[in-house]
Amino acid sequence: VGDEVFVFVRPEALQFASGLGLENEFSASVRHAEFEGNLWQVSLDIGQSGKRVKMSYVNDGQIAVHSGQQDVAIGFSEHSAIALPKGPLAAQ
Repeated sequence: VGDEVFVFVRPEALQFASGLGLENEFSASVRHAEFEGNLWQVSLDIGQSGKRVKMSYVNDGQIAVHSGQQDVAIGFSEHSAIALPKGPLAAQ
């Protein structure tokens, strides 16, 4: 408790969070969305942090995402995250 860590979440573990009640939610802007087979690959900017994340989700026709700074809420379950202490292992 209290140590600095890096938190890793796989792109397919991220979800559009609107109304899901996920433990970890944050605001993002869609930078780019690309359709690849049955998946969408989405690049997002996280708030004003300057951080960028990628997410993948199955194109089931239920969610429409477009490029061009569309504001969204994304999140992940705490069970999807891996925390590693800052240091050589987390830097690999």
